[in-house]
Amino acid sequence: MKHLKLFIGYLIILVTLVERSLVSAFPPQSIPQESSTKSHSTINFYGIYLSAHQFLLRHNIVNGTGKPVSQVLDEFFGTDRDSQTNFYLNILKITDHQNIVQKELAGFAHYHVNGEQILTAHNYVRSLRKSLIDLAESGADIDILRERVGQCLYTLQQFYSNTNWVDLHGDTIIKEFGISATLPVSISNLSDEPCSDCPTDSTSLQSGLCKNNTRTTKLTSGYKSKQDVSKPPSNNQGIGKCSHGSQDDTSRLKSATGGIYKGRSSSAHAPHFYLHNEAFEAAKLATVYFLSDESKKLCCKCR
Repeated sequence: MKHLKLFIGYLIILVTLVERSLVSAFPPQSIPQESSTKSHSTINFYGIYLSAHQFLLRHNIVNGTGKPVSQVLDEFFGTDRDSQTNFYLNILKITDHQNIVQKELAGFAHYHVNGEQILTAHNYVRSLRKSLIDLAESGADIDILRERVGQCLYTLQQFYSNTNWVDLHGDTIIKEFGISATLPVSISNLSDEPCSDCPTDSTSLQSGLCKNNTRTTKLTSGYKSKQDVSKPPSNNQGIGKCSHGSQDDTSRLKSATGGIYKGRSSSAHAPHFYLHNEAFEAAKLATVYFLSDESKKLCCKCR
């Protein structure tokens, strides 16, 4: 197929123009008893699928006029089922690398954008993105490139489940995260106390008693126990630093009690479960943008 190497090169390098967890995040795979919870695997499927669709249309490889996304990709692959299978396998392998970060680096806050490590996480993704460009230019092994893609996308997607960005801005995205030199937002400092106490039991959470526990317009993220950045003690009664708030996070029991995690749709596991769908949509759109925005030179190496 005329454009096969070009396209597969894009899928493999993805960000050159640029998937069993012990830490609460978007879950790595779907949870049967939580059909409405979206996983990293789901985000990756939609995000990579849609970015591939944009790539095909942008380069006039397939005529997409009036056609759904699935038809455009089916027309591109045609009878080449091996390449189509490899496309989906690449998504699964990227997800596998995310799972490794989630499990093996569970104790380091910035990988998960916890503990107000927002700038550290942002610069970490920027550094990974640059290494992807350098590795691709040097002809690095595809497995290394897939690993870097998975690492980038893991932290990028965690931004939307573990910070209060979605609380403030819904399912819009911050295009600069992991890409630009600076972030055009105000971020909580050490003295800020951006959360109020709220209940920690699932019945109260289901009743919505943690819906208004954030008290800031600055960007912040929750602290999580057993990570390398500890939650500072509260200086005032009833308020303090935000916690992650999942059931395995004992910091949720200290002011400010509760948390802001929204990576699952279950009130028993995520204090801001009611924002899960918005967090998913934002993470999906951010994945598409991160992989396909040519103005940031994420696709130019495939030409």
